[in-house]
Amino acid sequence: MNYKSIDTLPIYNYNKIIETGDFEKYGVNNFDDWQIIEREFFEQIGYSEKYFEILRIKTDIVMTKANYYKSNNNALKTLIEIKKAKLMQTIGEQVGGDFDLMIAQISKFMGFRIDIKKVSVKEFYSYIKLAEKQ
Repeated sequence: MNYKSIDTLPIYNYNKIIETGDFEKYGVNNFDDWQIIEREFFEQIGYSEKYFEILRIKTDIVMTKANYYKSNNNALKTLIEIKKAKLMQTIGEQVGGDFDLMIAQISKFMGFRIDIKKVSVKEFYSYIKLAEKQ
């Protein structure tokens, strides 16, 4: 399936894309479609500070890689690995257990089990907004 919107992309797939960076594996065929989904997400839901921290770390890794390729300094290669570990830790804090807990809390609030492979990103975050208003 080819998802092009948060209206149809299941929250499970969205979470896996954020976690792994592999949008094609989870039904978004190309980077342009992923950018559309990200733009929709930002316009309708917004991003947490943790998301921007992840972007900063990714940018830092790219810049460090560029410096490594220019200089071939092995110390930079080690620094890249350290930054990758920091990125994985930060991504884990962003999604991992927090995602499962969020699903459980929203399911409890709604009074039914949320099927994360069927509920769209937009619908899921509508449930969250509803819960926040109560």
